[in-house]
Amino acid sequence: MKKIAVTGGIASGKSTVLSVFGENSVPTIDCDSIVDKLYSDKSVCKQISSSLGTCDRKELARKIFSAPIARQNLEAILHSLVLSELKQRLSGLESSGEKAVAVDVPLLFEAGWQNLFDKVVVVLAPHEKRVSRLVARGFSEQEAEAAISSQMPQEEKLKKSDYAIDNSKSLASTEEQVLKILRDLDD
Repeated sequence: MKKIAVTGGIASGKSTVLSVFGENSVPTIDCDSIVDKLYSDKSVCKQISSSLGTCDRKELARKIFSAPIARQNLEAILHSLVLSELKQRLSGLESSGEKAVAVDVPLLFEAGWQNLFDKVVVVLAPHEKRVSRLVARGFSEQEAEAAISSQMPQEEKLKKSDYAIDNSKSLASTEEQVLKILRDLDD
């Protein structure tokens, strides 16, 4: 089974790209949805609250994007749990005979998980577009800038990736880029 990681900075359009893979009969896994599930687990929330003083997602976002040590503490709690669930889901898909899977892994390189995958696709979008997308999600401009700057720069992710998708144009353009990758992977 070919394992394809979809990564990129916050608000670059990873979810859009993942859904295009899904629409083209490639099973998908979204690590953010795994994280969402973990936040509803009382024991995980208790652990997060003990370490960071809260389990409220908005409060945590403010903390982790402004304080690297808070982000490291949260990642220390969540990453091993996400990785365990991810490996379980990948194993299940492989057992069921799937030929490929696309996995949205926002912090792929930061977590050091790139070796789990056969190919890495980075989703790129201009800085201004990412800021405006975050503002539309309820971030202040300052919070959006902090969130973007807390992550590995797009250029660095691009150097470590096998494919790049420019998600600054139309949905049709993004779809065509995903289809090109799928054709390439079939060869």
